[in-house]
Amino acid sequence: MSFASSNIPPSADGTPESAPPRPLTSHCKGPARILLILGGWLSLALGIIGVVLPIMPSTVFLLIALWCFSRSHPQLAAWLYSHPSLGRPLRDWREHGVVPLHAKVFATVMMLTSLGVIWFGTSGSVYVISSVGLLFAIVLGYLFSCPHKRPIHDSY
Repeated sequence: MSFASSNIPPSADGTPESAPPRPLTSHCKGPARILLILGGWLSLALGIIGVVLPIMPSTVFLLIALWCFSRSHPQLAAWLYSHPSLGRPLRDWREHGVVPLHAKVFATVMMLTSLGVIWFGTSGSVYVISSVGLLFAIVLGYLFSCPHKRPIHDSY
């Protein structure tokens, strides 16, 4: 795949905006490659379901699918990354560190639900519950520090 023959305009660093995140070489061989391809397809299916269902995240599963494909089947990774609708959240994350607001809210609800299940549903010690709560607080702090929209450039 040559970027020079592409009709995609280059980004600020000179690479096309829909360039695959990894070179087009497979990292895995044999059974590991097959497992990664299957994991990528499963994650892609869950990501597509997440696009349709508002209670399920999509970007996380698309990122997992991209990771699996980039190590097992680079052509699938390039296809997913440059896909007109599925590739946009992947490019937003890679180029701008964007985490959509609905994903932040979903993560918050799921972490609070998980903490409630640990607290009330198990006989976990105070130390376990506190440790999990602290871990969730750190993750949520990171998520909410990320922008939830792509930056707007005044290029007019």
